[in-house]
Amino acid sequence: MIRARSWSPTLPACRCSPARPFQAEAERESLRQLFRTGRYADLTAELTAVNGGVRLDFAVAPTYYVNKVIVDGLPDPPSASAATSALRLMLGDNFRESLMAQALDRLQQTIQDEGLYQAKLSYTLRRAPPRTRWTSP
Repeated sequence: MIRARSWSPTLPACRCSPARPFQAEAERESLRQLFRTGRYADLTAELTAVNGGVRLDFAVAPTYYVNKVIVDGLPDPPSASAATSALRLMLGDNFRESLMAQALDRLQQTIQDEGLYQAKLSYTLRRAPPRTRWTSP
């Protein structure tokens, strides 16, 4: 039996529920459905034996999206819009920090094309807090 510490009936696409026998296929299908929502970059299911049953936890890493890109401190040329365009970080696209090295290389090239050969680039990420929180059983 799955035992719940806290349960949210609004948990999206979960086929596992408290007080029902654990089924591996229901767990797999729940993971598939949760991943299909696009809200999670990584999902794992963790099964723990507890007195009288098992506890199933879904450990999730949220998907981040490009929300705002600001280029600050550049003299013209290049313009701020040209510099932002060189980064190729499109609003609404999935964001992975691994994209930043290539984005900064493109920006560095754009800046060098304008004759600024000693520019130093850095970036700061600000992650918005999650909008929804839930605990699986």
